[in-house]
Amino acid sequence: MTVLKNRGTAPPNRAPTADAGGPYSGVAGVPVAFSGLGSSDPEGSQLTFSWGFGDGAEATGPQPLHTYRGDGRFQVSLDVSDGSLGGRDTTSANISAALPGVAFLGDAHRVLPVGVGPPFTCIQVEPAQHSYENSEIIPSTIVLKSPGTGDVSEIHAIGTKDVRIWDRDRDGVAEIAACFGREDLHHLFSSVRGRTAVPVAVEGGLTTGARFRAPLEITVVGTGTSSYSIVSANPIKSRGTLTFLNPRPGPVKVQLFDAAGRLVRTIANWERAESGLIDVPLDGLSDSRARLPSGVYFYKICNVSGVTTGRLSILR
Repeated sequence: MTVLKNRGTAPPNRAPTADAGGPYSGVAGVPVAFSGLGSSDPEGSQLTFSWGFGDGAEATGPQPLHTYRGDGRFQVSLDVSDGSLGGRDTTSANISAALPGVAFLGDAHRVLPVGVGPPFTCIQVEPAQHSYENSEIIPSTIVLKSPGTGDVSEIHAIGTKDVRIWDRDRDGVAEIAACFGREDLHHLFSSVRGRTAVPVAVEGGLTTGARFRAPLEITVVGTGTSSYSIVSANPIKSRGTLTFLNPRPGPVKVQLFDAAGRLVRTIANWERAESGLIDVPLDGLSDSRARLPSGVYFYKICNVSGVTTGRLSILR
């Protein structure tokens, strides 16, 4: 008698489980590491991994890297397969446009009179919560952005071949100084009239591929007009400066009159001056090089846009 053994049937293949991990976060320009190592197959079969990153890009493998080029919230998908059956999981990636920074003006009052003062203004910038290193900053990429406040929306920092590092606010976090030229600042804030609080941001690139962004609010004192002039060091004791805006190239004459309306000095008389902000030194002397007595004087600026007048004082 022959006995037949019942060998039974193989257990059915079961679908693998996909685990996309996450949610993930990152910064545009910096690779984000994804992991599907939490995926599994009931029979222990080797799995293949196919990723979709929500921005049109795809990758394979259990631990891919992907660099997003813009900010936003992206849906990430992972498909795994054992060769016959598959599983799917989704997660998200939240990508920021830039790493956060902190910015402040060197002086506490944070007032920027457009077109006057020193030839440049420096803004201190430091990483927020150690989000990046100052040594990673690419100096030539630093810009100041202020959309809608002038005839340009951003200007580049000057002297960007090297970056000096301080800790001027003494908070234990070193900062760099991003300096911007007076003429560039005038273009950035040319539409601002009077005293206005303006939100701006200092931005720049990093050697890691990311960007940093440091917002701040600056109180801007502007004119928004082509007939702009101001006297620095007023009253004038020995020397001062008359700064005015020449809107278009052409002839310029600057004269000084005493309180009785008598011409006491022709400060400048140019056949052609370029457009932009012009500084004229004031030395308190007459055309004969005599010292002008203390008192109130009036200046008159004649250019292609017309006549601009103002008042200054000399104090001996």
